[in-house]
Amino acid sequence: MKSVVIYFITDNQSGENAVIRLKKLGLDVQTPGIEQITKITPDEVKVSLIVVDMENIPVSDCIARLESSTRLHNIAKYIVLDAALISHAIEQRGSSMHTEFIEKPYNPREFALLIEKTIIVEKYRIIMKQLSNEYEKRIEQYENIFHINNRDVIASSEDNDAFHKILDFEKNLIKKQEELNEKLHEFSSFRQKDLLETRNLLFASTMLDRLREKELIDANEVIHAQERVLEYSSNRLGENLKLVEAQEKVVELSRDEAISLHHTIENLMKEKSYLLEENQKLKTLL
Repeated sequence: MKSVVIYFITDNQSGENAVIRLKKLGLDVQTPGIEQITKITPDEVKVSLIVVDMENIPVSDCIARLESSTRLHNIAKYIVLDAALISHAIEQRGSSMHTEFIEKPYNPREFALLIEKTIIVEKYRIIMKQLSNEYEKRIEQYENIFHINNRDVIASSEDNDAFHKILDFEKNLIKKQEELNEKLHEFSSFRQKDLLETRNLLFASTMLDRLREKELIDANEVIHAQERVLEYSSNRLGENLKLVEAQEKVVELSRDEAISLHHTIENLMKEKSYLLEENQKLKTLL
């Protein structure tokens, strides 16, 4: 956009990334140093914005530099800083106009929408200013014509009719311009309200994304816990299978031992019977 100039002053990687994203949107983004703030000369027919994202310079110093140049007083200015510093920065800002603060880290999509909405509001503010200047010129012309009429320069009735038509035209024009200014003012207010609602919506969306991310992390932790339980259960099952196999082997071994013991007992019984018979024979012989 050739009608928009963004002065982005930064000393960190986050700010440089934001500059790249804004340039990809087709915006004219200039990156002067912090010491060049007072040299910035806004173009009256262009929308000018200033974004300051400094990590190595106190926010009070940034505000003082912005306020030191009267050319920058009516320009929309955004200062990016940590949330913990915003309350202190608001106190430092005092009665300074057109200076807002953006909490870091910010959502890139939310920041791009904020810049876009600000550009729209600033464009209509410039249009209103131009119409106001035109309105003042018309008033001056009207006063000059009225002054001429008072000097009786207009003599003929035709000229007098023409003069009254010019007056009627000027009155209608002034009325239309006032209506247009009112509509533009309403539109600007609506845009500002829409901008605030958009920021709130994006904030809510960001919080929802964080909540979903947390829920996803919790779900992953639950899955990991379930996997560990399954792994533990699998290990226990393997151990139980080994125990069952061992028990089966013990049972099989006990069965073999019982059969062997039974055979041994049978043999001993047979041997006992044989010995009893032999003992009986010996008694008979004696």
